[in-house]
Amino acid sequence: MQVDSSPTKSSPYHLGRRIKDTILQIPLLLIKLFRLPGFVQPLDYADKVTGDRIRVRVGKGYTIISVNHRDYWFKRTTGAFGGTGYAYCVPSEESLYCILGHIPE
Repeated sequence: MQVDSSPTKSSPYHLGRRIKDTILQIPLLLIKLFRLPGFVQPLDYADKVTGDRIRVRVGKGYTIISVNHRDYWFKRTTGAFGGTGYAYCVPSEESLYCILGHIPE
């Protein structure tokens, strides 16, 4: 005969875990309630499944998310969408020739 030693829903362990999980959720709920922008870190990622290149750049006023040379600008202070743009670079004999643009919304 085997005895189940796992905590039950009424055990002190389970209750303590539920309280801890609830306390950890409070800052996230406040962030959502006050509609604060999220934080992102710079990233350069090549998706091996789709072949897409995804870049995240963080500037002074905007966070720019690029997917395959297409840029999507977001205001850092509010998180609001700020426009689209493009960055397409072609190697030439002497250097890299880039076409850059930002199209505000």
